Amino acid sequence: MGRVDVDFAAHLQALPREHQASARNLLHYLVLRCRDMRQTQAMLAAHGLSSLGRTESHVRSGVASVLSVLRTLDGATWDVPDPSLLTIDDGEELLAARTEALLGPPPEGRTVRVMVTMPSEAATDYVLVRDLLAAGMDCMRINCAHD
Repeated sequence: MGRVDVDFAAHLQALPREHQASARNLLHYLVLRCRDMRQTQAMLAAHGLSSLGRTESHVRSGVASVLSVLRTLDGATWDVPDPSLLTIDDGEELLAARTEALLGPPPEGRTVRVMVTMPSEAATDYVLVRDLLAAGMDCMRINCAHD
């Protein structure tokens, strides 16, 4: 994952400072997910370790934590992770702030937002859209690959 930091350093530096950590974390996430991790995740979970399945908000520090445990179990040492990496707390805080900035505060009584991929009929069916909003839809997704 360190290589992607070097490869995209100029792009990251061109972003506003307050978005650089999130962008770097997104790059780490894309690197992690570009491979089928199911077998690795199953092995990690079978040994009581994080399967890395919930590290979206702090990918590199999550991977570093698992590697640290594996190296320790193997009798090796592990360098302290880069302190500039998003921790789980920092990552969750950033994710919550970005989500609220994009979608507004969470609806009363819920911690999640509901996104609905709209069917073609939604373009002409006001009642359908109204009913989805009344049922709790917070935002809609229009699939431009169809129609």
